[in-house]
Amino acid sequence: MRRFVSLFRSILPICFLLFSSIMQRLDAQTPEEVLPLEQEEEVSSEEEAERRSEALMANYVTVSINQAGREELMLIPGMEPWFADSIVAFRDSFGYFVSVFELLSVPGATRSMVAALAPLLTFEAPPNRRLTQEISGRWALKKSSPAATTDNSVGQPWKLALRYRASYGNWTAGFKAEKDAGEPFGGNLRPEGFDFYSGYAAFRGTGWVRQVVLGDYRIRMGNGLLCNQSFSAGNDLSLSYHPHDHRIIKPHTSWDEYLFFRGVAAEIRRKPLMLSVFASYRSLDANITQYDSIRLEPLAVSSIQSTGLHSTPGEITDRHALQQAALGGRIRFVHKSLVISANALYLRFDAPVEPAENFANRYSFRGNRQQGISLDIGWYNRWLGVSAEASCDGRKHAWLGIAVVKAGDKTTLWISSRLYEPGYHALYASAPGRGTNVTGEKGTGFTVLYTPRYGASLKLRSDFYQLLSTTDAPGKGKTGQQFSLQYASDDIQLSWLLRITCESYLESGLTLPPVDDSNGKVLPVESFGITGKMAVQVTDLLRFGCRIDYKRRPSLQHLDGRMIAADLIWQDRGGKYRIILRQMVWKVDHYDLRMYLSEHEAPGAYGMAMPYGTGSRTYLMMRWKYRRSLQVWLKGGFSENLKPGSSKLPSRTFDISCQMQLTI
Repeated sequence: MRRFVSLFRSILPICFLLFSSIMQRLDAQTPEEVLPLEQEEEVSSEEEAERRSEALMANYVTVSINQAGREELMLIPGMEPWFADSIVAFRDSFGYFVSVFELLSVPGATRSMVAALAPLLTFEAPPNRRLTQEISGRWALKKSSPAATTDNSVGQPWKLALRYRASYGNWTAGFKAEKDAGEPFGGNLRPEGFDFYSGYAAFRGTGWVRQVVLGDYRIRMGNGLLCNQSFSAGNDLSLSYHPHDHRIIKPHTSWDEYLFFRGVAAEIRRKPLMLSVFASYRSLDANITQYDSIRLEPLAVSSIQSTGLHSTPGEITDRHALQQAALGGRIRFVHKSLVISANALYLRFDAPVEPAENFANRYSFRGNRQQGISLDIGWYNRWLGVSAEASCDGRKHAWLGIAVVKAGDKTTLWISSRLYEPGYHALYASAPGRGTNVTGEKGTGFTVLYTPRYGASLKLRSDFYQLLSTTDAPGKGKTGQQFSLQYASDDIQLSWLLRITCESYLESGLTLPPVDDSNGKVLPVESFGITGKMAVQVTDLLRFGCRIDYKRRPSLQHLDGRMIAADLIWQDRGGKYRIILRQMVWKVDHYDLRMYLSEHEAPGAYGMAMPYGTGSRTYLMMRWKYRRSLQVWLKGGFSENLKPGSSKLPSRTFDISCQMQLTI
């Protein structure tokens, strides 16, 4: 295996350069038009196959690019998630699109991509006075047999969620309420009904006042070293660089009960400056260790909880145990291709956070206040982009730099370097890296994306990292490297993807950079994985998809994990009815080899399978759509699983969910 990995690393750059040069020569023989509108439709979405399948059989309904959100843009055949994010960010910063040619100014856009998308887009200006309302409700139930002996939930076993959203001109408002499975609904434990309530009212303008949000909102500053309550791209650099995204305030529209602020936020712009300020006061879940029974308030907590679950007596005790006040802001200077921002964030808690004194918590946050400042600088043009951010929490520092280089319209290179000092703390930090906590990490990442034609892509990712002893690297920490090679080719009739990943690491010392104990030897291979996906358009109404995953860990006594999933998707010509049937089987020998597979769900609903053990899962989902005003989803699934080494009978789980969405 080590020889294979060494040979793979040595020949990979050579093969990639040869492949790129050959494809460049082939493409040079057939020069493309600026906007060939009669080009065959192709698709290039990997992570959201369910939306791709729906769009392929929906008679290619056009989408208004000035009114569509990210979810609606993803219904367009061939729309990539990162490109949809770039379109929304560009539109939010510079206003609506006037013509298809303006799409060429969006970061990452190529002529071939714009040419393929053009027939499916409309560019009419958004209406100024039109009231749009959306009401949705979801009910879900999950039952296991035999029942888990550790389940001491005090509430009802079903989940219930309601959401309302409205927009009128420059105004938007939303409200949602949710109860997770096992949480009480009503009664003495929860007389207010639902466990979680959230709402907001937002105004967006084009004058001095760009945005005002009252209620719940999310903040993202720079590259996420100080605060990022939005999506985190991990170490995939191609999803983490958006130089045109000037907004840092967004209404909180997700079901997350932790990553948001509650209060008021505003953005004011007077060229070339933009000022953003926000203030928040809200409750957090925390594990109470000392309590004042006279004043009925906590004196100390050991940790802050982020799951949002309140179904057991312990979780109910931790609910809203800690009060947090937050103040922050950003001032940004924009001049042509240069962007400079200064960010600040201050958090204060009504009780100190005092983790247990042990080795795992040696770099954990302590105290009742947290503050930080950061400076980020960006410069970009058509072929080159540079972004860097430096942050300080008063004691420790963190730094991150990203460079993007475009070699023509087909090849893009991302390079990053990061250093997060041990003990650096920012409660809401989420920046590119290996660990989930931005502390005790040092690394360099590379991502190369080559698109020989629209619908086909070759992506090479590598990351060299050093982790200190944290929750992401317990014990002595580790030094490692990860490689990933992926090729995808999509069109209407046939789409397929092949991804190979390889990671190796060794335990290191307790300093950063860590002591190298390898003595020049090749690092041991710790994981090797292969993922293959294929989708075939059998008829105009029927599509078949298949996915195969394999993982191997030589250090785990040569244990491995395997998973196979097959999908059948049928939809009538008018798009009124849609049926999805999935069958999957797996054999995963160790918990560290567990795999993740997203499930077809209704908009706003999250579904993820995490096989561990030996088992199977079958589910059926049906959707009924009445014009564009009413949609109903019904899903039922059955799972059977036996954990490795267990002498008990396999556990059987049945789940059912129903969701309705009404738009008026």
